[in-house]
Amino acid sequence: MEHQIIDLVTQWMKQQEHRSILISKEEDGDLDQVSLTLEDITLGKLERPDPDGYVSPQSLLFHGQGQVINETSGPLPQDVYEIPLFGTWITQNKGDSFQIRTERGIYTIQPH
Repeated sequence: MEHQIIDLVTQWMKQQEHRSILISKEEDGDLDQVSLTLEDITLGKLERPDPDGYVSPQSLLFHGQGQVINETSGPLPQDVYEIPLFGTWITQNKGDSFQIRTERGIYTIQPH
């Protein structure tokens, strides 16, 4: 089932390739945003589990040039934005936007 969900997410994201997207992350009352020209999306997996449980075993990686949008705006480091997929997470396709809810935050991805 998890692979089907990941396939649905990546299928929606692949439709956004070479377009500008806005990724909004809500966590503990804070809102962070990144504007990104999406070049590719991949699924990153750890080769070995993190013994401390700090690093997520898998993550969605958004590749492309981007800009961090907040009080200290600047270029996106390493041209990659990561959504860690800790524990239980759900997705919701909202037409022209997509939402991913993890145990640590809510991510909304939409054309920009």
